[in-house]
Amino acid sequence: MDANGLRFWMLADETHWRHRVNVHYDSHKQVLRLAERRPTRHIEPSPAWLGIAESRLAIVPQTRDAFGHRAWWDSARQAIVATGAGEGVVPIGFPTADQPPTDLAMGYDDILYVAVQGKLILYDRRHRTAPVTIDDPRMIAWRLAAHPDGGLWILDRTNRNVWRLHPVSPVRRPFGDYAPTTFRPCEEGSHAHALTLALQPLWSEGEDPVAIACNTRGDVGILSWLSDGVAHIRIRTADGQDRGPTTLDSAR
Repeated sequence: MDANGLRFWMLADETHWRHRVNVHYDSHKQVLRLAERRPTRHIEPSPAWLGIAESRLAIVPQTRDAFGHRAWWDSARQAIVATGAGEGVVPIGFPTADQPPTDLAMGYDDILYVAVQGKLILYDRRHRTAPVTIDDPRMIAWRLAAHPDGGLWILDRTNRNVWRLHPVSPVRRPFGDYAPTTFRPCEEGSHAHALTLALQPLWSEGEDPVAIACNTRGDVGILSWLSDGVAHIRIRTADGQDRGPTTLDSAR
């Protein structure tokens, strides 16, 4: 009984919902939800559509920090610019390359990661260290996804691999030079960035990885296209479990 002494009844079984219109009952979860009314679309891939898709992949994605400030690639200025903290647009990075970046990602560690010509450029937005370039011949960085523990995931579309850049603690010391008698490393201020090959999925023939994303729990998802236009999604959970590939219905 409830607080008023009245009986209450639980509607949970399928027999409780006799005349169902535009709803669907899930007997496993004992949940009633609205039924899918959108018709399934069958889309035939065409060279024109594939060209449009590739042209959209060529657009450099924007990125956003925890405060909602945005950063993007300005082709007119040939610079990475940002807005949100003050009035107008402010340049914050000038990658010296013949081609524009392929992706930007603002990390949880306050580092702006930039993929350009297969390399990684790290701009510390707290100015703890000078910009750092990571050029590993094993990896061609293309798309990026920030990891909540710091660092990021890196999608190598050419080699169809996923790399993990683990965070470091860059610190610029505020005081002057050390005395000549002080033992210091050969390269002052160097920080070894731990770059590891994290994922080598069993791709189907002709499967093309095109996007990567990571949520706040640390689960990473990889979107891929097949030659017939079918889209697949693979997920690596934060505890190391692999899920998929899962076909995305009505998605091309």
